[in-house]
Order: sequence, then C-alpha cells, then structure tokens
Amino acid sequence: YGVTTGRARRVGWLDLVVLRYSNRINGLTDIALTKLDVLDSFETIPVAIGYEVDGVFTPEIPVFQSEFSRAVPVYKEMA
Repeated sequence: YGVTTGRARRVGWLDLVVLRYSNRINGLTDIALTKLDVLDSFETIPVAIGYEVDGVFTPEIPVFQSEFSRAVPVYKEMA
C-alpha cells in the first residue's frame, strides 16, 4: 500500500519485448527496477516474451497500431 495515499499499489509484469525495443531506440546502458519487494510473495513471476496477434506469435512489437491494439502478451513464468 502506498504511504501517502494508502491505496493498493499497482504493479505491472516486466515486458521484455518493450524493454528490448526501448534499448534499441534509446541505447540503454543501465536500468533500475523498482518495487521488486512487492513481488517477493509470488512463487513465479510472469514475464512477457512476445505477443500474439490474431493467433500468430511474434517476439517483436507489432509495427502497425491496428495490430498492436489486438496484441495479447505471451508470458513465461520465471522462478
């Protein structure tokens, strides 16, 4: 729960596809992952490794907005 608002925190799963894309565009040298303590109660953590668009898997971000709006993340469970 947030200290200031008292609301439950919202945590999104790590999307490696978006992270890889961001690295290509921005040339990352470091990354800071925060709020990892929120995940310590999980046995496994889902990590997005690609997307499924109309039943077809792609390990990349869909190029067209019309495809991206139909994209469903594909997760791999990590210990």
